[in-house]
Amino acid sequence: MIKKHNKLSAVIKIFLVFLMYCVTATVCTQVLVEFLGNHLFNISSGKEVYFKVMELLLNTETGTLLLKIIESICVFSTIFLLLKVFDNKSIKDIGLRDLNKNYKYIIYGLMLGAVSIIGIFLILLIGKFIILDNSLKKPSINKYIIIDIILFILVGINEEVLCRGYILNVLDIKKKPIRSSIISSVIFSLLHILNPNMKIIGMINIFLIGLLFSYMYIKSKNLWMSIGYHITWNYFQGNVFGFPVSGQKQFSSIYSIKYIKESIITGGGFGPEAGILVTLMICISFIFVYNFILHNKIYANKSRQNIRI
Repeated sequence: MIKKHNKLSAVIKIFLVFLMYCVTATVCTQVLVEFLGNHLFNISSGKEVYFKVMELLLNTETGTLLLKIIESICVFSTIFLLLKVFDNKSIKDIGLRDLNKNYKYIIYGLMLGAVSIIGIFLILLIGKFIILDNSLKKPSINKYIIIDIILFILVGINEEVLCRGYILNVLDIKKKPIRSSIISSVIFSLLHILNPNMKIIGMINIFLIGLLFSYMYIKSKNLWMSIGYHITWNYFQGNVFGFPVSGQKQFSSIYSIKYIKESIITGGGFGPEAGILVTLMICISFIFVYNFILHNKIYANKSRQNIRI
């Protein structure tokens, strides 16, 4: 017998996940701010400690990583609780399947994300839309390059678990995959709307890549391929080639961009995601994934397990 609260509308469930996340993230961030203020500045409370610590957190890569760890804890605890209370489900039921059995998905995702952004970088470099500060033969390596690997792993997992794992299922992906994919991708795009230097084409491209990730999830029945793509897509943009990542610029990088032409091709200050090259690359990725899924044997005889919430 289905419990009455299982019939809560998708709108209410999506509202609850964001509300609970915002509350828990605010509380946890405040605890972190007071802890760091007390230990770094010997100030236990007040506006002074808040602004000093938040400046430190927002403008350093270690601080950004700490905030991302808090975000991860809040995202997972919120989704875990809602799944348990309203659906008697687990995180595994929304796509985080056993990685030992599904490692090939994340490998293909990592490779596809990396190759996609490498292709865009080479086109922009050869076309002289960007000029590097250091040559390709003189990469710059430091400890923050490693720290940011952890950062973008958390970003990829958090956003995929929320937007593809939870929201797609809440929207009834099994019966209405197209509608669910469109709505979840709109939400995914809107989550980036306040990013610096946001442009209309950037919103469109983030929506399109949301559709690509949704397609990967629907066909593979797990999140690992989209997580892999998401990780290397962001990491290679910011930490390898020095592009802004969805408008964010505070990343150490192996290569540094001295000049980037402000145009519809490059995306300007928002980064490649606001350029038409990314639009084209997303379309190519769709074609590749479509053919890959239809013809690669690892997708044959996939389990038809119902992952709908």
